[in-house]
Amino acid sequence: CSSLANMKNLAPPDNTKTPGLNKNLASSDGYFRDLGSELAYHSQIGVDFFLFATCYKNVATLSAISDVTGGHFHYYPYYSPAKDSNKFAMEFFRLLTQPTGWEGFFRVRVSKGFQVKEVLGNYSFKSSDLVSLPCVNADKVLTYVIEHSSTMETRPKPQLLIQVC
Repeated sequence: CSSLANMKNLAPPDNTKTPGLNKNLASSDGYFRDLGSELAYHSQIGVDFFLFATCYKNVATLSAISDVTGGHFHYYPYYSPAKDSNKFAMEFFRLLTQPTGWEGFFRVRVSKGFQVKEVLGNYSFKSSDLVSLPCVNADKVLTYVIEHSSTMETRPKPQLLIQVC
């Protein structure tokens, strides 16, 4: 248990110094996010991570590598083969057998008076509006938050047109 905890500042956070703030939900180190960005941007590699934990693991930090590569993060806290082996077998089988596309890119364009405010999901950016997904399957979800500007209201028939490519 200690070998992973000592690597890259993955020890349990000290929540006593900041009462009311749950540091367990925040990443404590950017190493895995940076590594994931490198893998996704330069090599188009998606990382699927299976973590079998018997003690504390900094899941928020470790999962960052899967977040930016479009991969999956599977966490089995207090792993017990009797309890978790069926779940693991089903998730691993699904991962290996589902149809998967490689090197996916998404761009969303909207009509004048609107803009993409935010993109939510596990991905990385190739450019300011080009989302990169090294592996794409039916389990992937991207959410685009679109907002309108005040200039839209001055148009006679304001419409929202969305182009996804």
